[in-house]
Amino acid sequence: MVHQPRKQLIDNAWQTCHKVREFYADQIIRDNYTDSDLKLLKIERLDGSKLSMGDCYINLAIVRNSVDFNQARDSETHSPSPFSLLRRLDIWEPPESDRVSLETLFDGEKDALDNSLRDPPQRILIRGQAGVGKTTLCKKMVYDFIHKDMWNGIIDRVIWIPLRQIRGNLESGQSIPSILSGPLPDVERAGKGTLGEAIERSFTDSPSRTLFILDGFDEVQREMHTPGNELLLKLLNQPRVIITARPRGVNRELFQNIDLELETTGFFPDQVKEYIRKHANDKASEIYFFIQGHPVVAGLARIPIQLDAICYSMIAGMLDGNSPPETMTELYHSIETSLWNKDVELLEKHREGSNKPVLKHEAQASYPDDIRALCQAEINALQALSFTGLYNNMVEFDPNFLMKFHNLQSIITSKLPAAKRQPWFTDLDKLSFLRTSDGPLTPTTRSYHFLHLTFQELFAAQFFIQHWRTNKDLL
Repeated sequence: MVHQPRKQLIDNAWQTCHKVREFYADQIIRDNYTDSDLKLLKIERLDGSKLSMGDCYINLAIVRNSVDFNQARDSETHSPSPFSLLRRLDIWEPPESDRVSLETLFDGEKDALDNSLRDPPQRILIRGQAGVGKTTLCKKMVYDFIHKDMWNGIIDRVIWIPLRQIRGNLESGQSIPSILSGPLPDVERAGKGTLGEAIERSFTDSPSRTLFILDGFDEVQREMHTPGNELLLKLLNQPRVIITARPRGVNRELFQNIDLELETTGFFPDQVKEYIRKHANDKASEIYFFIQGHPVVAGLARIPIQLDAICYSMIAGMLDGNSPPETMTELYHSIETSLWNKDVELLEKHREGSNKPVLKHEAQASYPDDIRALCQAEINALQALSFTGLYNNMVEFDPNFLMKFHNLQSIITSKLPAAKRQPWFTDLDKLSFLRTSDGPLTPTTRSYHFLHLTFQELFAAQFFIQHWRTNKDLL
């Protein structure tokens, strides 16, 4: 009974003190991002090791819309030919005056073109090709805000929303607090005194103190034209927001009052060299020499996931005594071989007449064709998925598309080399060639994409060649 008044006092404070609930809600959101079990901020390399946030080089450049500036940029020595692979993949090195760091993202500064003073931006659009690191950028922004106090003078909380994960909620009339039902356990009771109410009031009282990171707008753009899109519009029109999207998947007119438009540009040459030095150990000099000797490879190596794949495959090849590849075809064949050698163990494949799964080191000592034969079902699935995706202009495969593909998979792959069985749908998680940004969701509810567009094109080309050789219809 002695402690009852104290408990009553605490309960009253909880009900009446908005700042107490706001502080607690903010802490829960932070804890959710840093939960080691959820792994929301984890970045995993192809070899399974974790990549330190300090090794994530995120380079941003201002997008200029002026015709004169575009012509000037094209005349610069650092800008590739408009017909080159690098330009198609948006790999270029911006001038120093156009580079923007994360720390100064919300700073006002002089414009390099006309020397005018730019107001501090609050609404930012960041464009980038698949595989250049947009989701990694989102993770780094959240990480640096939590662990390095980045922007803490102007922002109280960062809310990162992968838009494809809430697609099903966009037509249900939910509020912004309700989509935080994971980290905030009682937001479904969004009445007075709840965490949801505290956060919603914060949006109203100090709207610019909350940063919304809306990741992957191009994946929900169609929902802008459907009934019940109020939640998406409300998110997009927040006072302080960062929106990420693929460069050619966005109608710029859908956004109101964008203060700053940026694009991701891949690694700079010195960052490529530093990455190789840190992660290739005693093979670093050989890998760097190979990359520098092949200009197209040097350009591709500026794409983070491509550089990781090049390092992984070349290290594996050198350990097996193989010579460095001489052509792009040999390079991609080397990458594909090294990744199947890794995946065959994860897929628990076993030789005919043996119950023991083939281990990675056994695969590396085997002929590549033998390993491909063991993984033929998965190879067929990737080839069919990649070609179907390109045919339908898709690079992100959502659960609905994957379910339809799964139901038709036996038909689509019927003209490919025979496999003993169809692959398990949940084995998508075990394939190094596919990635998901959907964290703790189950395999059947995640969206997937290829490591990079060039890998999707590689498997699609294999699908085409298989049919062309036998003069069979593609689909």
